[in-house]
Amino acid sequence: MCSAVIANTGPQKILSIAIPTFNRDTTLQACISMFAGQVVAEGRQQDIEIVIVDNASTDNTENVCEWARRQWSFVRYQRNQENVGMLRNIDCAVRASQGRFCWLFGDDDIVLPFALGEVMKVVDSFSLDSDSISFGVINAFVLDPGG
Repeated sequence: MCSAVIANTGPQKILSIAIPTFNRDTTLQACISMFAGQVVAEGRQQDIEIVIVDNASTDNTENVCEWARRQWSFVRYQRNQENVGMLRNIDCAVRASQGRFCWLFGDDDIVLPFALGEVMKVVDSFSLDSDSISFGVINAFVLDPGG
């Protein structure tokens, strides 16, 4: 099962970016850096958290996540004691998220430079009093054969 979630004692975040991961240290580091750069550029460090749930990786993932936590206070890291499978790890990542909204994102995906700002425009437009809101974000980007 999922490892215990480290409690965040600060005010509730508006958005959690949930990144389940397993043995993708290099792409994960790029993903975290891209998101963190946008969080800082948007000035949303108090509103957004990046939550990484590591499915007991055997590569350098733990070191990458610890590095990210030292760089950015809004990055949270949780490591499963054993590999719980892809779907359960996705569930763990969503459950570990403490934001009002959750954006599930792949550890090997690339976030476009303007994406976070656009998502936050939508999130900010919702009344925080409503409990019946859901919306989806689809991550899609096609490269031509030449890259």
